[in-house]
Amino acid sequence: MRAGQPPILPAAIRARIAADAAAGMTLQAIADALDTEAVPTARGGRWYSSTVAAERFIQTLTAEWTYAATYRDHWYRPG
Repeated sequence: MRAGQPPILPAAIRARIAADAAAGMTLQAIADALDTEAVPTARGGRWYSSTVAAERFIQTLTAEWTYAATYRDHWYRPG
């Protein structure tokens, strides 16, 4: 994912991955559950633990960018 590029996965799937990870499910367990339910990946393939890990990494970066932008805008807003 490049900066400014919208997320490819629907918000509901991203939220589910985050919730499952927060509930303590392993990356492989999340991937297996998504595959069993025939949830499509961003490119239409099958889910692997590395696919779930990449999505979690993107979620982490997005959260950090959002925090950084909010912090920066709060302290450096002109006027």
